Amino acid sequence: MARLSTTFNAQDHDTTQSDYAELPNGVYKLEIEASDVVPTKAGTGTILKTTMSVIEPEQYKGRKLFSTFNLENQNPQAQEIGQKQFASLCRAIGVSEVNDSEDLHFHAFTAKIGLGKAQNGYP
Repeated sequence: MARLSTTFNAQDHDTTQSDYAELPNGVYKLEIEASDVVPTKAGTGTILKTTMSVIEPEQYKGRKLFSTFNLENQNPQAQEIGQKQFASLCRAIGVSEVNDSEDLHFHAFTAKIGLGKAQNGYP
């Protein structure tokens, strides 16, 4: 048995479940709200993980997107792809040099999001 530090009353909390369906493919205004730099699975490289929040359109406001960027990887192709993607993110935010991932937090930017299969040829 594990004792809780306080008494938890389930009646004090809303149990309505959110819709976790994929965001439709489209153009969104986003901001990074959290980030973390972690080692790759093999421990031989570096990955930047980000949590992005939708700002617009209003109907999707607050929805989350998660991304990873291979900044350092033993596989040159994986590293090149990760660095290109990260460079695109930095340019979208308007940052040219980054020393700390927190420098990317809470700067609005626009991104074309394509999750899952293309819908009507887009994106």
